[in-house]
Amino acid sequence: MSLIALMLGRLGMNTDEALRQYNALARKIFSQENQKYFFQDGKYKASTLERVMKAAIKDSTEGATGEETMLDLSGEVRAKA
Repeated sequence: MSLIALMLGRLGMNTDEALRQYNALARKIFSQENQKYFFQDGKYKASTLERVMKAAIKDSTEGATGEETMLDLSGEVRAKA
């Protein structure tokens, strides 16, 4: 649920938008194609999580490149209205 909290708080999404985004990225992250081999550490590839979160940031935040940090010390809300 912390991803949804980031979407609501940091990205300023409304509840419906955050849940839609979460469901879409969960299908990509937890898919059969994204599973690692049994001898690798972890069950799913972290690179997929990183890629889809960067895309979500870019899509939901005006002027974002997807390379921004999730920690914003300025307190400024940069999400689209």
